[in-house]
Amino acid sequence: PNLYGPKSQGILRVLFHEMDKTWTVLPLAAAEDVSAGPVYSVRNMMLEREWARDTTDGIKLTQPQALLREWAVVWARRRERPRGFFTLLPLDQAEQKMADFARSQSRPFALTGAAGAWRCAPMTRYQRTQVYWEGDPTDLANAAGLKPAESGANVQIFSPRDDGVLLHREEIDAVPVVSPLQLSLDLLRDPARGEEAAAHVWDTLLFSPDARPA
Repeated sequence: PNLYGPKSQGILRVLFHEMDKTWTVLPLAAAEDVSAGPVYSVRNMMLEREWARDTTDGIKLTQPQALLREWAVVWARRRERPRGFFTLLPLDQAEQKMADFARSQSRPFALTGAAGAWRCAPMTRYQRTQVYWEGDPTDLANAAGLKPAESGANVQIFSPRDDGVLLHREEIDAVPVVSPLQLSLDLLRDPARGEEAAAHVWDTLLFSPDARPA
């Protein structure tokens, strides 16, 4: 069994979305629309790692920080390679143009990485915008006036690996941003001050300060 396989990741996303909740197997399976088998597997693997506690009311996530750190390593390895583009526009204007086009096409789109973190938990300025887009990157780039860039790209367009990437996204100032969980997965392995930005997201959006990673 793989704790970070497609079905397992969907179950983990449910657990993170309602971290205070205690789950029994069948309701958790129903929440992710999977059979009970994958839920039992995830449950057992988390109990073995001591990342969850089994109670009379069900299973409860107790070490989400440790789980998220390991998950981020796997996520970075499997993440799709982005298409790189360059713009002379201020990045927030380019983001708005992309969001407007995505909305006009009724296609899922959201900021991630440092750009997403700045929208929902401002801390450090960023020099590169990263987005998820369910469509042809060239269409999105053309709509925003972006130019292809082999190097020096300041806009990166990713294709989401699965439906969970854009789950629970939130619109901030008319621009969608991925969930705090997805922000953390994308930031933790980003060499451009990603750890710092992820820690701020953890402190302000995901966990209390005393749960911040060591």
